[in-house]
Amino acid sequence: MYLYDAAAFTSYADFAADYKRCRNAEKGRPIKGWCRLFKEDSDYVVKVRRWRSSDAPLFRVSPDEIVTFSMPLDNLLQNAQTIVSSLYRVIPFSLERKRKGIYALGGTHQISDGLGNYPAYFQWLRTEAPEYFTNIRFNLVTGECLNAQPNLIDSMIPEVRRQWLRDVKRYKKGLKARAKIGALQGHMTKVLDALTSPAGRPWELRYEWNSKLGQRGTLQHIVECMRSEEYPPDLLYLLVATTSIPYRGSELNDKMVLENVDKIFDAHSLQLRTIYGVFGVR
Repeated sequence: MYLYDAAAFTSYADFAADYKRCRNAEKGRPIKGWCRLFKEDSDYVVKVRRWRSSDAPLFRVSPDEIVTFSMPLDNLLQNAQTIVSSLYRVIPFSLERKRKGIYALGGTHQISDGLGNYPAYFQWLRTEAPEYFTNIRFNLVTGECLNAQPNLIDSMIPEVRRQWLRDVKRYKKGLKARAKIGALQGHMTKVLDALTSPAGRPWELRYEWNSKLGQRGTLQHIVECMRSEEYPPDLLYLLVATTSIPYRGSELNDKMVLENVDKIFDAHSLQLRTIYGVFGVR
């Protein structure tokens, strides 16, 4: 089975043997184009390479053959495409998308243990494998999950979910009311000036604000503002700055910003609902 046999590392000893060839402990040893291997005390740590940012730890392997996936869910979602397509080539585990913002993680050991074919394996992965959460742990050699938790949707608290829906509706209504009285105009002018300036670098503006939006602190700020029904200037600027503008000199208006608000709440729905408390503690 190709998927099962593809992993470069199937034990702690494999990591130890490979790391002996590391030339620079600070930079780590490249093991694939998208990740590097480091050693921290007695653990080996695999980190995802990132553009314009420090490498992000994905998992660590301890001498007792325990692999711990330490990457926060927000960061995992940002790197999901790479990890889904390539993780099994590093260690015998696969990450699979179940629904937006929710991924299952399981060992490819299941293929040799009786599932026997890829369709059956991926069906098992989507329906029976544990959902990913920060610090989920497995036995690297056997693939057994050591600390599985209830699926996120199963832990939803109905009354909190209803309050969440009410608060989102109220907050979006408040944004529309502020747009009508021109509260977004100054922010739109500022963004357009930055984009149309001869020295402007619109891609940097987009990168800066989308990076901030992906950080839990900014999502926490959105939830806090929604709970207190506040609309501070920094948040209004964020909503304007992350609005897609096709090209320099393009129009930017209230309708585009409000549509962007819907996209933000949709794209980050899982994280926002988690911060709000819709789901039980994981």
